[in-house]
Amino acid sequence: MSPGRASRSRSTFDATRPRDACGSARRDEFRRVGTIIEWYDFLIYGTAAALVFNTQFFPSIDPLAGTLASLATYSVGFVARPIGGAIFGHFGDRIGRKITLMITMVIMALVTFAVERGRIRRGPERNHCVSLGGRSL
Repeated sequence: MSPGRASRSRSTFDATRPRDACGSARRDEFRRVGTIIEWYDFLIYGTAAALVFNTQFFPSIDPLAGTLASLATYSVGFVARPIGGAIFGHFGDRIGRKITLMITMVIMALVTFAVERGRIRRGPERNHCVSLGGRSL
């Protein structure tokens, strides 16, 4: 051990030491997993929008118009996600990411509650499970 190294503390930055490649690779793996989950979410929602949501959320209109309306709600997600990311990314930098995450979680919970409350108000005849081929699942 060299005399200069013994006096250094562990937390001191050493410019001669290479960066931790393992931490960088681990972060990249987490980013990939997050992206996979996000796109899987879009895949499931897109499939449901094309096959199920027209009868569940738009039962009183023509099936083609209901499918187009459900796909329109799907497209809103593609438009709103980057806009929301820019807005809440700004606030995350300003007030902190943890509090911004909590705010977005509360907003999502309130919207989910409002959607379900609207389904309950429509009546019990539309609050059944997904029906495929005349049989409820």
